[in-house]
Amino acid sequence: MRASLSITHRCNLACQYCYSGRSDKPDMSVATARKAVDFLLGLPRSAGVLKFGFFGGEPLLRLDLMREVTPYVRETAARVERPVDLSITTNGLLLDGPTLDFLEREDFSVCLSLDGPRDVHDVNRRYPDGRGSFGEVREGLCLAVGRLRHVQVNAVYGPDTVGRLADTVRFIVGLGAHGTHLSPNITAQWTDDSLTELWGAFEAIADFYIECYRAGQALALNVIDSKVIALLKHGLSSEDRCRMGECEWGVAPSGNLYPCERLVGEDDDATLCLGNVHTGLDLGRQSALVSRRGNHSVPCTTCNLRPYCHNTCGCTNSRMTGRTDLASVALCASERASIYAARRALLALQDDSLFLDHFMGYLRAGCDASPAVR
Repeated sequence: MRASLSITHRCNLACQYCYSGRSDKPDMSVATARKAVDFLLGLPRSAGVLKFGFFGGEPLLRLDLMREVTPYVRETAARVERPVDLSITTNGLLLDGPTLDFLEREDFSVCLSLDGPRDVHDVNRRYPDGRGSFGEVREGLCLAVGRLRHVQVNAVYGPDTVGRLADTVRFIVGLGAHGTHLSPNITAQWTDDSLTELWGAFEAIADFYIECYRAGQALALNVIDSKVIALLKHGLSSEDRCRMGECEWGVAPSGNLYPCERLVGEDDDATLCLGNVHTGLDLGRQSALVSRRGNHSVPCTTCNLRPYCHNTCGCTNSRMTGRTDLASVALCASERASIYAARRALLALQDDSLFLDHFMGYLRAGCDASPAVR
């Protein structure tokens, strides 16, 4: 199960594609955070570890709350005999020495948002006054990589940056990140030309991936690794697909419950709010949402790539088409390009011992090559 506390709507950046809301509503209180922990750890158990994240806005603006709530998460998890992994999704601007001391001591994994080299990153990730944030974000990443056990970079690509996607991967790998997660801009208007560009971009990524392994350097790259696993398994299992409303949870600063942290937004969408940690789960709304999971796009029903496609992500679908159960043309293009890139890499590296050992690592960890970081 994955659960995230969106502890503040506030952020020190004003990214062009932000979906976390520009709300001036209050931050999450300690009482609400503790109540959310009780609620989440009181849900019916599912197999495996509870992946518990802090989200925003920029969650490090409320490091004080994180310091207070983290021991409570661990104590409550131990009391109910539930293993828990802690993570944070951050823009990296507040990763100073004391903050890294805390994250290292509490064994947090970090997902840091960096879209690529300066001319790519600064297209969308800017300060409120319009200045680019690249220099400070890169500095935060380098500090984190030097201190923490697992630092993953999340790079968002859109129609305005897709042509530089392979350069972005090369750049992030060169900075020493432990993993790279590429995410399409789910708020963008994708044109036919920009979707066509995806194919060349993903081909170039596959070639770089192959080049690295042949040079003795292993890569953890979600758009390749997750699809290689799906190909080796002859398709995604039900556990690999979106289970929002049952195994995916996001808690707004108000305590309102959403089926994913990416759907909290301004915390004003009653159709997606499933209750509140103080008053409980609305079982009727939960049931209605679960019935709308999956992907009911007609062209997808006969597609030969359907078994390998992550087209059931409810939050992505909702942002791109307005429906949790309807995939967009842009998501289809991205998924198809990713599947073919992974096939290209798998065929090229099927006898490479480093490549095989890398995927044995996923097997030992439970085959999760697509962490829910955004």
